[in-house]
Amino acid sequence: MSTRHSISIRTDDRVKEQGDLFGVFFEDINHAADGGLYAELIQNRSFEFDPIDNPDYAPLTGWTVLPDDGTTGARVADDHPLNANNPHYLVLGPSEADLAGVSNDGFNDGIPVSADAQYAFSCYARIDDASASATAKLRVELRSADLRTILADETFVVAGGAWTRFAATFFPDRDDPTAVLVVRSDTRATLDLDMVSLIPLDTFDDDHVLRRDLAEKLAELKPRFVRFPGGCLIHDGAFDPAARDSVYRWKFTVGPVEERPSKRNRWKYNQTFGLGFYEYFRMCEQLGAEPIPVISLGCNAHHHLQDDIENLQSWIDDALDVIEFANGPVYSTWGRVRAQMGHPEPFHMKYIALGNEEEYQEFYDRYEIAAHQIHDRYPDIQIAGSAGVCPYSDLYDPAFEQGDRLNTPLMDVHFYHAPEWTVMNAASASALNHVSSSVAYSPRNTLVW
Repeated sequence: MSTRHSISIRTDDRVKEQGDLFGVFFEDINHAADGGLYAELIQNRSFEFDPIDNPDYAPLTGWTVLPDDGTTGARVADDHPLNANNPHYLVLGPSEADLAGVSNDGFNDGIPVSADAQYAFSCYARIDDASASATAKLRVELRSADLRTILADETFVVAGGAWTRFAATFFPDRDDPTAVLVVRSDTRATLDLDMVSLIPLDTFDDDHVLRRDLAEKLAELKPRFVRFPGGCLIHDGAFDPAARDSVYRWKFTVGPVEERPSKRNRWKYNQTFGLGFYEYFRMCEQLGAEPIPVISLGCNAHHHLQDDIENLQSWIDDALDVIEFANGPVYSTWGRVRAQMGHPEPFHMKYIALGNEEEYQEFYDRYEIAAHQIHDRYPDIQIAGSAGVCPYSDLYDPAFEQGDRLNTPLMDVHFYHAPEWTVMNAASASALNHVSSSVAYSPRNTLVW
C-alpha cells in the first residue's frame, strides 16, 4: 500500500523575518570558477597545466601551435620565470611562416565574442637574451576558428631584458561564438610569453572578475549568505603547502593575480586562483550576502587523513588570518593586504566554517582547539561546525554533542538523499529531532546542503 503526501502552499500568509537562513554554496567543480564564474576567457593562460592536475594535461594544453608543420618552435620553459609562483612560460621561436605562433580557443568550443563588446587583452613578454634582435613585434589577433578572418588585432614592440606587461582593448568587428586568440611570433627574435589573458569588460563587477550572466543569476537568487570556496575542494590534496597538489590554502589566492600559484583542483583540473578570497568577499558584498569562508583544519574525512598534529597551529592561523584579512584594520598584517588590493574598509565578516563533512574524532579534537582560539580572539565571529553527511550514522551524533558542549552556534550538515527522503523525514517529528534541524535544534541553526 502506497503512502500519499501533500504540500499546501499559502501565498498570502506572512512569515517572520528569516534572517540569514537561505543562501548558496559555491564550489569550483565542473569548471564553476575557471571557465565559469571567473570571466577569464583563456584556458591555461600561464602555461602551468600539469599531469598532476589531470593525466591528460600538458604545459601546452589549451594551445595549438601554428602552423602544424613543425616550422614554428614553441615550448614551455622555466629558466627565467616571471616570478617564483608562476615558474613556466612560453618560448616562441622566430618563423618565416605566414601564420606562425600559437592559438587558444578558450574553455569550450571557442571564445564567444560580440561586436558590441570590448575585451581587455594583456600579457607579459620579453625577448630571449640569446636573440640577436634588439626589438621584435608581437602580434595578437582575435580570429575566426578557421583562422581566415581577423576580428580584432594589436601589435606590440617587445624589447630584451625584464618582463614587461602589454595591454590593449579589443573591439571585434563582428559576432563570433567560436573565435580563437592568436599570438604570432616575429621573424627576428625568440619571444618569451606569460599570463596571456582576455577578459570581457562587460562584467558584473567593476573589477572585471565575474562573468555577468552567471553572477546575475546568483544575484536573482537573493542569497543571504555565500559559502565558499567549496566543500571537498578545501580538504583534498597534499598537506605540504609547497606541493604542486597542495590542499587549497586561501593565502594562495590573494595579492597580484600574476603571483598567485597555479594548483591542482580536487575535481581533476587546474585552478588559477584568479577568483580568490578577495574576489569572493567582493562578490558577497555586491550580492548583499554574508560571506562564509570555509577553512580546513588539515583533515580529510573522506580518506581519514590528517596533517601532523604538530602543524595544527598553522591551520588555525589560516582561520585567524582570514578573519583579519576580512575585518582587520589597514595597519594589521592581513588588513594591509586587503587594503593594497583595493578595499581599505573591512568586509564585516560574521561567520566562518571549519572543515567540510568531517565526522571523526581526530577532527573533533582539532576543532575544539581551533574554536577556542577563534572565540578568544574574535568572540563575535560565529563558527559553523562540521556534522558530516550521514544523519543516521554513529559518527553523526558526536558532532552535535560537541556542538552542545562548546555552544557552537551553527552546524554544517550535508544531505545526500533523494527528495522523497526529505519529504518523508520532514513529516516525522522524531526525524526532525534526530537530524537537529533549525526548527528542533533551538537556539542553534543548521546549514543544510
